[in-house]
Amino acid sequence: MEGDKKENKFKNIAGIVVAAVIIFGAGFYVWSDLRGDLSESEVVDSGENDRQVDLGDGIGFEYSGDGDITVERVDDIGVEKPDLNRKITYLDYFSEDVIATLDAQIKETKNNLAENPTSFEDWVNMGLHYKFVNDYEGSRQVWEYLGALYPDTFLPFGNLGNLYGYYLNQPEKAIENYERAIENSKSMSQWYFELASFYSQSLKNDAKALDVAKLGLSRNPENEKLKELVEHYEGKGM
Repeated sequence: MEGDKKENKFKNIAGIVVAAVIIFGAGFYVWSDLRGDLSESEVVDSGENDRQVDLGDGIGFEYSGDGDITVERVDDIGVEKPDLNRKITYLDYFSEDVIATLDAQIKETKNNLAENPTSFEDWVNMGLHYKFVNDYEGSRQVWEYLGALYPDTFLPFGNLGNLYGYYLNQPEKAIENYERAIENSKSMSQWYFELASFYSQSLKNDAKALDVAKLGLSRNPENEKLKELVEHYEGKGM
């Protein structure tokens, strides 16, 4: 029995580590520091498929695909700013070294937000910090606020889709936010894949998954991955 407990604990720790790599890896993939290079809401076409978008506070992101995405900050949003003094409770099996590292990262993020309260990157990171310690309500508050602050971007809505769908068990909210991410980034295949997967794997609705895949392909007819996604669901008898 004791051996089983140790094995399960190890699996939980391993799962957390893998999740951290995936979550923070995705964050670094999306974000690129474009300080001082672009003016507010300016879109720069840096190639046929690779583009950069500035968010107006010195932070921008890069994405691949066709079509322009513009992002503007909304100052009067009518949504309460999340409390940065929210208590952080670390999981029991976090080592002292892990806690020290997280403490330093969270402190840095909070300091950045104190200096720049509308920093897109730091609000994204704050939501990731909360999610990493299983504070899903904290993540929800942060990303809802960020989505209200930057309603034309995709990342907070994609994150909320994942959060509502797989952690808060609110499928309607998950679909709503995934669809918002898609509409804000029609040329990015990622959100079509994620929503299709949610329909298929979580809701067992392959017909809806196929509809999402076809929508993505209709908007991006040269995207080979979306072609494969459509073929996958059509091959399941849809």
